[in-house]
Amino acid sequence: MSGRKIAQSVLILIVPMLLVACGSYNNPPSTPPATAPRLVLVANSISNSISSFTVDSTTGQLTAKETVPTGGKNSRIIALESSRRFAYVGNSTSNNISIFAIDANTGHLSAVGSPVSVGSGLGFIVVGPTSNVLYAVNSQANGITGFSINPSTGALTPLSGTVPTDSAPVQLSFHPSGQFAYLANFNSSDLTVYRVESSGALGLLGAVPTGLSPSAISMHPSGNFAYVASLSSNEITTFSIDQTS
Repeated sequence: MSGRKIAQSVLILIVPMLLVACGSYNNPPSTPPATAPRLVLVANSISNSISSFTVDSTTGQLTAKETVPTGGKNSRIIALESSRRFAYVGNSTSNNISIFAIDANTGHLSAVGSPVSVGSGLGFIVVGPTSNVLYAVNSQANGITGFSINPSTGALTPLSGTVPTDSAPVQLSFHPSGQFAYLANFNSSDLTVYRVESSGALGLLGAVPTGLSPSAISMHPSGNFAYVASLSSNEITTFSIDQTS
């Protein structure tokens, strides 16, 4: 990937606690309180903070609510667990994950403990289909690290072992069924395919070539197709997905 540092902001919409994120597995939302605010969350990479905005349900207008420091460096990506009570922010330069509790009535963000360390080159985080595991993709270490999620506190506990990937993984995406996971590997120009076990463990099934330098992957809602954007070859490749394998 380019050696230039690019300022990035990652936006997540909670409506009222519903995650909208291209290429990630969206767990079915729990029923929020009637008074739960509609929120947009934004990770700010230069100021190392997370900002929240309320959303007018009629006009869609955003109103700034608060900005909270993450305690990490280069805060770039946000993931939510299924109850939408906790938000996780990936800090790429400090290689750690900040945890925030989201007040169900006010939407206020409160830091939970100190940022949790991960492997080198943190590039992407996502909560898996079992809802109790967060996956951190380490682009320099060429691996995926798993963390169990405490459903009461949101705290993360590292799982033993690291799932190997191909070179420079950038994004992990889950099949709508929750049975499979697909990882775009930037330097090796391929996708590695995994089966998702009930425990959240990932079992490698194989690899599929893509265009040059795949940088993003998204699933069709039907689960029949995957779309991969390749940076160096300037193309989007469509893959059909076998629902069994």
